[in-house]
Amino acid sequence: MMHQVGLDVSFSINTAFVRNMSIQIDVADLSGTILEGILYGIFLSLFVATMYILLTGKHHQSRPNIPMIFGAVLMFILATIQISLDTANIFLSFIDLDRTHRIEFLTDPKKAIWAARGTTFFAMMIVGDVIVIYRTFIVWGRNFWVILVPVCCIGESGGVRHDQTHPVAD
Repeated sequence: MMHQVGLDVSFSINTAFVRNMSIQIDVADLSGTILEGILYGIFLSLFVATMYILLTGKHHQSRPNIPMIFGAVLMFILATIQISLDTANIFLSFIDLDRTHRIEFLTDPKKAIWAARGTTFFAMMIVGDVIVIYRTFIVWGRNFWVILVPVCCIGESGGVRHDQTHPVAD
């Protein structure tokens, strides 16, 4: 019986601790951009290795895989745009603004940089999905039935994103 009471007290303390653990948007955005920079560095080295493999022909094919090269380059361009926008967002919000104005700036969806960041992120998700679907299509012997559902999901993602960025007035 005492063991059970101890568990209840411990649970209520943990719940209260978790409820008070909120992170402000400026701290989250700054730490997220730092982590993004680290991951971008890893991505950069993987991109260089991928391009070397795809372009030098040191694999099973004698000719370059043009769709994969195009996808890798497009992902690299989009990732570079994304980290540039996120870094610019940090500079715009941290350099001349006090904390109150910084939080207002970071939570204002009417800012052009907000739309650019969201659009770039969405484009990266679509390109990544298309690359996976293309590889699935090739592995499954160019069978269109295997990729039918994922292609429909990408189309629906575009529709949802359009609805988020262009809401219908009531």
